[in-house]
Amino acid sequence: MLIDLCRRLLQPDSEVSALPELTEDQWGRLLYLAAYHRVGPILGSFARSLNAPRHVVTLLETYYLYNRERTWLYAQEIASITKTMAAHDLDVLVRKGGYLAYSIYPEAALREFNDLDLLIHESDRERASEILVEMGYAQGVLTTDARAVKPLARRTEVFWRLNASSLPVFIRPAANDYVNHYRVDLRFGLLEPVTGKSLPMEDWFTEAQTVHAYGISSRVASREHFLIDVAVHLYREAIALTSIEANKDLRLMRFLDMAAMFVSTDSRPDVARLGSLVETYDLCREVYYALHFTDLLFPSIIPQELITRLRPADTNYLEQYGEIDHAKATWPMDFITRLFDPSRSRFVQSRSELPR
Repeated sequence: MLIDLCRRLLQPDSEVSALPELTEDQWGRLLYLAAYHRVGPILGSFARSLNAPRHVVTLLETYYLYNRERTWLYAQEIASITKTMAAHDLDVLVRKGGYLAYSIYPEAALREFNDLDLLIHESDRERASEILVEMGYAQGVLTTDARAVKPLARRTEVFWRLNASSLPVFIRPAANDYVNHYRVDLRFGLLEPVTGKSLPMEDWFTEAQTVHAYGISSRVASREHFLIDVAVHLYREAIALTSIEANKDLRLMRFLDMAAMFVSTDSRPDVARLGSLVETYDLCREVYYALHFTDLLFPSIIPQELITRLRPADTNYLEQYGEIDHAKATWPMDFITRLFDPSRSRFVQSRSELPR
């Protein structure tokens, strides 16, 4: 039912099957899963048509209205950061939710996001960090009262700098009813060193496009590069032990993003060029993973010729996790079952060696 409701976003003019009668407990389960999978605002936008109990409609509409204000505040923060960095001649690309909300969704309030993800040149790491610090950000861990940021442990900081293609997260507390802190993820590469692969990130900047969002002109990757970025992130989160342990490895929202990019006229990639780039970058496994499961959840949206073209000879990895942690194992249940089982980490035997 949750998948069917999300599909309304992708095909608003299609005939939607009638919703089944739900018990009070089932409505509670639907609310929980909608929040867990970060698609609650979508349901909230048409809650009154669900024929749901009044309190369910109220909760979903409140979720939608809350996210509308929250997304607006995030938009202002993105605009402030990108404008400041541009003033210092730093080329910055807006990634993931920060642009998805304002491009592929009918309205930004429908897309929930919690981080401000930016792509920078590796040579700009120090200057970009200095600018964020000047804007009140600090690297570390937010205190429980969300009023301060504790510095990272030395071991964690050193490990991060040696083994990640991003900087430790920047955090700025914010005394606001909708956002109590902002998080900025500065990434200079899409693949971590442990993968043994590297990408020519200059391609992302050379072919980037300028768009008007947040009230200013912003830079984002080309449609094909943007989709590759989203797909690689989806794959990495789905199989990494750190993500599984944090219970954030699988979210319906991420697969909805993938499907929506093929529906939106503003973000639909050139399928032939996308396939060529994925093959050139040796990312068939990563991108096919995202396409395969997106097609499973939302059939008939992604071009089948692309799925066929990128399909690896061995697809056993689709049911596995931990490879990036050198602890490869196979899930004991199918994808749909684990997607909707928030306690699936109980089946994982290995533990990540990465510092949290």
